[in-house]
Amino acid sequence: MILTLEKHQLSKYVQRQLAALFSDGSPTKAIKGAMDQTLDRLATCISAVADTRFWRDGETFFNHLHSDQYAMFIYLLSNTLFHQNGPLDLCEKLFILNKTLYGIDVFTKWRSPTSFCSATSGTPSLFGLNTPTSFSYTSVARSVPRERPREEPAESSLS
Repeated sequence: MILTLEKHQLSKYVQRQLAALFSDGSPTKAIKGAMDQTLDRLATCISAVADTRFWRDGETFFNHLHSDQYAMFIYLLSNTLFHQNGPLDLCEKLFILNKTLYGIDVFTKWRSPTSFCSATSGTPSLFGLNTPTSFSYTSVARSVPRERPREEPAESSLS
């Protein structure tokens, strides 16, 4: 898979985002150990998407500045760390990072299908509404709530 940042740069990028959001100084080095498996899982997801933004020169392409791809990556990173028995507080911080950046509720423990895709435009999140276990592919999107029509004030019958 082609990456816009080298693996070690991507790891540092996430660590810096977490440090900016959470100034508690807790270790984030476990991210580095989860990168290979996370990127392998992400490549599987991306390979099932027929969107040209997910491919470059016939190879899967991950752009850390593409919000749908990055949201998938952050979820997969938190989920991979969780299944590797990584620090639970780090998994929760990654969940909060995803929620902060994209407003999505995709929980660390959610058992995603082998391949999935997210669409992060709009609000609120519909990312993790169920726990899919009987299928291999799904897509996830957020809906944009419509504004409720404004009611005209009723004319007073007292006048």
